[in-house]
Amino acid sequence: TGFYQRCGFHICSLTPYEDAGIPHLDMRCLAPDLAHRAGAGRSNPLILGADEESWLFDQPSSFMNLMDSLVGQAGQRLWLYDRILDHEFYDRHRLRELVSALARRHRLSEVRLLIHDDKPLVQRRHQLVELMRRLTSRIELRL
Repeated sequence: TGFYQRCGFHICSLTPYEDAGIPHLDMRCLAPDLAHRAGAGRSNPLILGADEESWLFDQPSSFMNLMDSLVGQAGQRLWLYDRILDHEFYDRHRLRELVSALARRHRLSEVRLLIHDDKPLVQRRHQLVELMRRLTSRIELRL
């Protein structure tokens, strides 16, 4: 796993399985372009708790990939603060699936969304709000 973690992959299943007589763990990399740009300068790029450097980005896609990578690695808790929970960044299928998996992973899982203005959420359907309505005990929205 060390080789893959140095390339930006993180473990997404703690249960090993056998393949070709070798134990394996499920791993994924949700921000391959950023991991590639980091190069050999970082020992564990994008690994939550191991990568201590800041990530600078100038494209919305980089922000979304970073966010997906962090949400995908969260073990039990996600607290997200945004001014309006912008549809461009947060109303996406992949993010909804990652948040859903986190909320269902453990009986004590908790997802908190803190926003300043809910008008955009009222005016237009939002995937995270729909998920919150289905998982009311696990996902909370506060103004």
